[in-house]
Order: sequence, then C-alpha cells, then structure tokens
Amino acid sequence: MKPPECRACGPRTDVKLRRIINSAGISMFAWYCLRCKSWAETPVKYFKHAVIIPLLEKQGAKAEDIPIVANYSLQCAICGHAGAEYHHWLPQTFKDHPEVALQWATWETQGINLCKYHHDLWHDLVTPWMPGRGNSRKP
Repeated sequence: MKPPECRACGPRTDVKLRRIINSAGISMFAWYCLRCKSWAETPVKYFKHAVIIPLLEKQGAKAEDIPIVANYSLQCAICGHAGAEYHHWLPQTFKDHPEVALQWATWETQGINLCKYHHDLWHDLVTPWMPGRGNSRKP
C-alpha cells in the first residue's frame, strides 16, 4: 500500500501509517505526515480494521506496533473530561529556539493531558499570535 502525498507538504514528504486511540479506546489508522505533523489527507481517511489488520499481519506487524499520534481516551487534567490529548508545556513552534533547541527532547516529553476546550483555552491565553492554529474556542 503506497502512502499518498501530504496535502500540505507535497510529494516529497515522509508520510507514514499512524494511529489515534479514540475516546472509546479504539485504534484508528490513517496516513500521517512526519514533516508537518498532520494527517496527510483532508478529510482524514481512516482504514477499516478488516483492511489494515491483515495488511499489517502480512508484514509481520501488529496494530500495537503502529505509533500513536493522539490518545483521546485520556482524561483532561483540568476538568476530567474524557477525550483529552497530550499537550506540550512549551509550544512546538519554539523547538528551534536557541535557548531550548539543545534540550528540546526533554521539553517535548513534558506536558499535560487537556480536552479540546482547555487545549484551545491554553492557546488563546499563551499563544494568541500563533498562526494557523485553526482550533480557537472563539466563533
């Protein structure tokens, strides 16, 4: 199965199979661009388990071998709502900042689980200037 080109980055990108775990705890598989850190296709086209599991087995892999992009079965650390996602303390836009670049691997592992509302609230308060967020709480 050949991965598609990334809708944002174009044909010469690193698109791999990745998964999310939905709020019910079920893995969902789709193509993900490692370069821009987003789903390669819009709208996201999730594979049916009946299709993807046999393909993985043919390659000697299991569903659990596919890296997880987001786990929505987590609970929000603020309100306890299910469907939270891991959120970095420091925005990823700072990973090349000279003061943190050398320690980015450590910064990247520090964070908290937030529901969409509290994730968006964090961005509205801390990074209102960040372009292309597309997930503001505001109408």
